[in-house]
Amino acid sequence: MGCVAIGLWMLIDKKISQPLQIFKRKPDDRHLLAAPAVLLTAGIIIIGMGVLAMFGYMRNSRKLLTLYGGLLFIVMLFELVVGFMAVHFEDEIHLYVKKGMKISIREYYEYENNVGKAWNWVQVRYKCCGADFSSDYQNSKWFVRVNKGNNINQNKQYVPRTCCSLAQNEDPRKADTQNPNIINFRRCQDEAFGQQQGGASLNNNGCFAQLLNRMERIITALMTLGLIVGLCQVFGLLSVYVVVKQLNSKKA
Repeated sequence: MGCVAIGLWMLIDKKISQPLQIFKRKPDDRHLLAAPAVLLTAGIIIIGMGVLAMFGYMRNSRKLLTLYGGLLFIVMLFELVVGFMAVHFEDEIHLYVKKGMKISIREYYEYENNVGKAWNWVQVRYKCCGADFSSDYQNSKWFVRVNKGNNINQNKQYVPRTCCSLAQNEDPRKADTQNPNIINFRRCQDEAFGQQQGGASLNNNGCFAQLLNRMERIITALMTLGLIVGLCQVFGLLSVYVVVKQLNSKKA
């Protein structure tokens, strides 16, 4: 049930689904978005295995219980492999995600498309801009398009409106992520260009660092849940072994 609940949570909660959108290297990339579906499928399989174990116990069926034990052992091995790979390739995963974010801005960001709406949501809610810095937008197709024909640096738009600091007392959790109420749009652009130093009109933090802190907390929670589920699976495997052994003794 835990896997099913987490899978549904990842699909419904924008704090998870929107970051997954900006991690993609292409708008049609489904690899990261498959994670909720994988968890849902795993949860349904585990529930099915539980029903199989209960049915086998009620029928005193050694074959069903042995089948359940074998499937459970395979699932545990798979979980161990996935857990080991996640820990071993942690740095590579971080680099992959950051590169995906930069590609997302450079190639696919537009203020009103799905990629842009995801970025806008993240930038407003987490008070950040770009993957590493606001300058990530100056290498984008969006930057070229919105400044086409404008050769005056002071009049250019260097970052989207959602990169600008919210007005005082504006709650980022309630703000309109497509049209936020900001302090000063022109000053925000000047700070992004570098004409204003130490200003407060631009979100200076990159979104990768902001999201990484949150994701690490979520991953820690998932690892704790995984440990609890693993202990339950070990208990289930031992229980099956004991019951099958008892059935063999009765038959003998």
